[in-house]
Amino acid sequence: MDHSKVLIIIGDASETLDTLYPFYRIQEDGFTPVVAGPEKRRFQMVMHEVKPGWTIRDHPDLIRITQWFFDHNKPIASVCHGVEIPARADRVKGRKMATVPKCQFDLEVCGGTFVNDGCVIDGNLISGRTYHDNGQYIKPWIDLLIAERAKRQAEDAA
Repeated sequence: MDHSKVLIIIGDASETLDTLYPFYRIQEDGFTPVVAGPEKRRFQMVMHEVKPGWTIRDHPDLIRITQWFFDHNKPIASVCHGVEIPARADRVKGRKMATVPKCQFDLEVCGGTFVNDGCVIDGNLISGRTYHDNGQYIKPWIDLLIAERAKRQAEDAA
């Protein structure tokens, strides 16, 4: 079984660097990125521009998938406004996360703790504040992915 696929969630107004940096970086360690959005089409990526009224966090499939990843303790990375997704999926309570300061309220009102740092590690959850932190939080996330892949391969071999 192939344990080398990594899910990257996008939507319109996804931050270009937040998406493309991990997309290419995980390939360096032998992972295959699987990019998914709320529908099958091309999405508009931007550099810190968000269309008025845009939101992806309320999509029921995204909420279900997010809950599954958290509930099964799979490696998760979040950056910038990404905290809105696990917050909406009710999976940040008791968790420490970095996020863009604008989203600190979203995190805290849902029971999480805001940490103003370039890399926050809380179990299976790795987070950064903005794309400026890519060099700090991506490597620990990839280390979790490598460990998860090795675990799954060992289970298959047993």
